Parts: sequence; structure tokens; C-alpha cells
Amino acid sequence: FHKQQGRYPGVSNYQVEEDIGKLKSCLTGFLQEYGLSVMVKDDYVHELLIKIHVSVVSFSCRYGAAEPHTIAAFLGGAAAQEVIKIITKQFVIFNNTYIYSGMSQTSATFQL
Repeated sequence: FHKQQGRYPGVSNYQVEEDIGKLKSCLTGFLQEYGLSVMVKDDYVHELLIKIHVSVVSFSCRYGAAEPHTIAAFLGGAAAQEVIKIITKQFVIFNNTYIYSGMSQTSATFQL
């Protein structure tokens, strides 16, 4: 979104509604770029096993490039844990990509 629009979604209150559609289009384009089949249907973006409800996109626009403090705290703790793993060399660190969903309170690691 930032690359295309030159700004973050929902930074100004008057742009939130307009940015929801733009962000949804960016999400669809991103999934298609990686060869994932995407169908936009009603209020959901359906893709194989991934369901992203439009409310997630709306929430992303509504907070306007700010990080909710609970998410920032959790990710800071996860990063600190990885630093400790690197320093002590006792455990295996994340391999490549870590994704955390604050909406469903789940996380996953992926090797891309």
C-alpha cells in the first residue's frame, strides 16, 4: 500500500473508508503475486486455507500506521526471546519469517 500510495492506510480520518478498498486490492494483488488463487466474495477474501475477513482490513486502516501497544509488546518479547537464543546458542531460532495475528492470537513461522 505504501509503495503504491506513498502513505500508510488510514492516516487521516477522512481517508479510512476509501483506503479500506485500496488495501483490500493490495492484499488481493499480493496474494496473486505469489501465485495464490484469490476470490473476493461478499465480505471475505477466500484463498485456499486463508480467510481474511474484511474487518481485519478495516482494522488495519482504522489504526492508521500506529501499532497497538499490546501487539508491539508481544512482538518485542518475541524478538527479545530470539536474541537470547542467539546469545546462548542453546535453542533453534526462527527460520526466516514469523507471523503473528493479534486478531486470533495465533502465530506461525515460515521458511520462504
